[in-house]
This record gives sequence, C-alpha cells and structure tokens, in this order.
Amino acid sequence: MRHLRLLLVGLAALLLAGCMTLGNESVTDHGRYMRLKLDQSTKVEVHHWFGQPQDVIEQQEKGRVAWVYLRVDSRTNLLTFIPFVGMVAGGSDETIHRTVMTFDDKAVLRDVESVSRDRYMNMWAGLVVSVNALATDDAETRVRAEMQRIGVGFQSHALRGTKVYD
Repeated sequence: MRHLRLLLVGLAALLLAGCMTLGNESVTDHGRYMRLKLDQSTKVEVHHWFGQPQDVIEQQEKGRVAWVYLRVDSRTNLLTFIPFVGMVAGGSDETIHRTVMTFDDKAVLRDVESVSRDRYMNMWAGLVVSVNALATDDAETRVRAEMQRIGVGFQSHALRGTKVYD
C-alpha cells in the first residue's frame, strides 16, 4: 500500500510539473551540425561537439557503429487536468528529436540522420513503456564500452530517461 501511494504521488508530481525535457540539448542546436564534416569528423570530435550519445548500436556492416542522440520535450496534455477524464485520457504531448550518426571502422563519420516527430503518450501506456524499458535496456553497457574505446569519460546521468522514448 505504501509503494502504491508513493507511485501515485510521483505520477501526480510529474503531471503537475507541466513540461519536461530529457536527453541531449545539442540535438536541436543546428549550429553544431555545421561543424560536422562527412568522411572527416571523428568520434572524438563528435563527442566534443554533441556530448555522449544515449545509445551505441553495432551495425551489420563490419566495424560500423551508430551513435544515437535523443531529446524529448514533453508537455502535460490538458485532458489530464479534467477530473475523472484525466485518469483515462491524461498524458503528455511530446516532441521527439532523434539523431543517428554512423561511423566506419576507422571512427570516421559517414552519415548523419536527424528526425523530429510529435506524438501523444497516454500516462498509463507511458508507465508500462517506462517499466519495460528499464527492465530490458542495456544501453549503458554499450555506451560505457564505446566511451572507453575512444578514451573519454562515461556519464551515466546522460542516459537517464531517454531510452523510454527510442
């Protein structure tokens, strides 16, 4: 019963917060993209300009690696504040920015793909997605290993809350 109460208080606090941003702000800074040079920029340079990625994905082509950067801007949907209706239809309106940078086996940038999209996330569906992502995610292991490979420090706080939205 105590855990349920804590969960409900936590959900209420999130909903009352109104707006929340998770992830990497550099994804929406268009000036940073101007620094990138395909077939020239290295992983270390990209890390310097964009920071640590939220995920690292080994690709099928030998030696290719994709760095995934995410930023989520979330706003509480107005239906959430209507008594009784909010319990069923409440949630958030989100803008998800996702950038994938692909590197070859020599750690040179080969491709950049950036996409933004809007979506509505029901609060109950969001809770299920969050719990599932936390239980099955191993992004921290992949990112930590990649940061060690290029000789930069790993920052666990940079991963908080973003895998849920991938």
